[in-house]
Amino acid sequence: MSMSKKKRIIWAVVIVVLLLILGLYITPRIMICNSYHKMISRPLALETLSIKPQRVVLPQPNNSCVFSLGFAEAPLCPNSISLIRYNKGLGVSCRNDSNSITYLFSLPGNPDEITYDLQVKMANAMPINYSEIFFSKLSNVCCRIRSAYIFKVSDVFNQNGIGIFETERIKGLIRFGRKKYPGEIEAEIFSKDGKIRQNVLVISESPQKSKEAMFSLLSSYWITIPQADVNDSNYLDELIMGQFSGNSKFVINDANK
Repeated sequence: MSMSKKKRIIWAVVIVVLLLILGLYITPRIMICNSYHKMISRPLALETLSIKPQRVVLPQPNNSCVFSLGFAEAPLCPNSISLIRYNKGLGVSCRNDSNSITYLFSLPGNPDEITYDLQVKMANAMPINYSEIFFSKLSNVCCRIRSAYIFKVSDVFNQNGIGIFETERIKGLIRFGRKKYPGEIEAEIFSKDGKIRQNVLVISESPQKSKEAMFSLLSSYWITIPQADVNDSNYLDELIMGQFSGNSKFVINDANK
């Protein structure tokens, strides 16, 4: 075999190897970089992903006023109150003088895979350098990007900041709302042992009022239903109906039952 023919074969082998490397290593990473770039290019995406959660100091518990929700106790003591039962929870509208606050409580449930530790970890997710995407293990990078998007960027309530809190009875995260509607603040509440999970949305005319109302609520909030009963929707409904069925301000939203 001539020397020139051997060189051609060697070069052909080198080209095939390079193409395999390109196909198996480089191309997937270029595609992931492209997908990540599209993700952080969306409005407020990079800004939200760059938010660092802050430890929240709640006020002293208010034990002078306890309002039972059937499945939990909350420090609500308004001059007037109205309640609405809907399929996913309980709405409570409170009015004190000229101040009006609405609380939307989801029904307590098991956290399943959405644990407190996972939510804190995802809240701490930060933007990823393209060099990390290119040189790190592919499965790890995909997991980081997917988790950061699903748990942090895609939750619009993270846009104004994230807080982490803990009391003697509960722990969780506060999501300080959307840029468009800053008067709406959401908290993700876990029982102290992390076995019960619940959400509450606070709505008012101003971010400051919502923040004060949320902080006051969380400082004394207590999930009273046992963990063994949180998946029993009939039992939860009985608790709520038993608590409020005789209250003239209690309304059942039949459209959502």
